Amino acid sequence: TIRLVKEYYEADYKAFGYSKDSEPLTRPAASSSPAPPVVARPAAAPARAPAAAPAAPAALAEGSRTQGRCLSFVHVPKAAGSNVETRIADAFGYHQVVENPGDCISMRKIEKNVRFWGMCDDRLKCETKKGCGWSGADCCYLNKSFVPQPEGNTGDDRCSFWHFPPAMDPTMAAAYNDNCECFVVVREPFSRFMSHWKWRHLEKTGCSAEALEKFTKDKMDKLKKYPLHEDCHFVPQVQYAFQNGDPSAPRICKHIVKLEKLNEDFPALVKPYGLEKVQLGKGKSRSSPTSCKVEPTAETIRLVKEYYEADYKAFGYSKDSEPLTRPAASSSPAPPVVARPAAAPARAPAAAPAAPAALAEGSRTQGRCLSFVHVPKAAGSNVETRIADAFGYHQVVENPGDCISM
Repeated sequence: TIRLVKEYYEADYKAFGYSKDSEPLTRPAASSSPAPPVVARPAAAPARAPAAAPAAPAALAEGSRTQGRCLSFVHVPKAAGSNVETRIADAFGYHQVVENPGDCISMRKIEKNVRFWGMCDDRLKCETKKGCGWSGADCCYLNKSFVPQPEGNTGDDRCSFWHFPPAMDPTMAAAYNDNCECFVVVREPFSRFMSHWKWRHLEKTGCSAEALEKFTKDKMDKLKKYPLHEDCHFVPQVQYAFQNGDPSAPRICKHIVKLEKLNEDFPALVKPYGLEKVQLGKGKSRSSPTSCKVEPTAETIRLVKEYYEADYKAFGYSKDSEPLTRPAASSSPAPPVVARPAAAPARAPAAAPAAPAALAEGSRTQGRCLSFVHVPKAAGSNVETRIADAFGYHQVVENPGDCISM
């Protein structure tokens, strides 16, 4: 093995001064002093030995199932959805960030039978499913009977298929329950709204009560015409939990779990389905910067709570309680809440020296520009993510849609 590899890469050894005679670096070398820090992505959780799955009927071969039962998952944006769907991937051997359709292909090569959740649920269908136009994934589109019908080419007539509210598409609702039972995680509505603002818009609006109020008014006006705006991140949660979005109608999912009790309720939820090895934990970071602490105005609170009034009633959240924008004071430790790890606090951008107009497109200061050649498996993704982070984009960079946002 060593001979074959070193012969193939002989030019690299010579060009970059690596010794072909040294021991291959397959493990850390012993050292009497601490090794210098190396910037890298956080290590994936150690693989857990998979539990032996009981035999299941052939009809359920595609399900997240054992003991003859299947469990699917309805992803409500900004309600721990990405964390939850990542947990089943991790439990079945895929210990990477799940960010694009290519990850789903890799997961399916590892595990042939399980019904994955979210983006990688390959059993989800809708009336019209085709490319989103902003990423490599597919979207579900509103049917022509929807009122008000969004204008064409706005992007507000569609959502990523795993974000699409099943109450708006009977085909999608049926797919979640195809030889399966499903669960949905819901969240206190004001907290959910604030989470999206901080994650997607804080860098543009700035951190102040006045900026938040203006943002809220603008979005509420927009949502009257475009309820699927911003990839369904503002859709009321009743549209994910009940037929026709009506809490008095039958449930779409058998199980409705509150985010605030997810850690406590999840083990009992998955146990009857033989999915005990799916364990909650910190998933990929899509969470909002925590450096912004703002007291919402009374008008902001009123607008949000009116828009999500059905959610407050359906899921038993109190509209009279203080908005969940910061941890409440407590004399005892708060129970753990499963959420994505907080992103690094946003850094105030340094003032950039004036540069010639010809360099306006470059990574430059002092009239100079620096580009980067990405060698696969040589810290390339880490390095390119750093410039995104430095200039205000604090999310995982995984697909062309992220570049548009940056």
